[in-house]
Amino acid sequence: MLRNALDALPPRGGKLGLRVTRDGEQASVEVADDGRGMAGDLIERVLSTDPFAAGEEARAGLTLARGVAERHGGTLEVLSEPDRGTVVRLSVPADA
Repeated sequence: MLRNALDALPPRGGKLGLRVTRDGEQASVEVADDGRGMAGDLIERVLSTDPFAAGEEARAGLTLARGVAERHGGTLEVLSEPDRGTVVRLSVPADA
């Protein structure tokens, strides 16, 4: 998730944030950047269970992160807007 956020930033500048939280039974890691963002159709392909669905534009790390989250009973959420940045939140049960 961090590598994807770093790759999305411009060559000079940009912001990257990392937040780890625990809310009752849920633990989350959230990575945010103000990079190039992703369109909705690319997000759907990246989160697809088909590892080849996203093609060359794939954020393979996000596909992998989704699999890790699901194997631990959790979820991966991607909120993004082209040219505005992306927030990726991996949430799992706190005891996972």
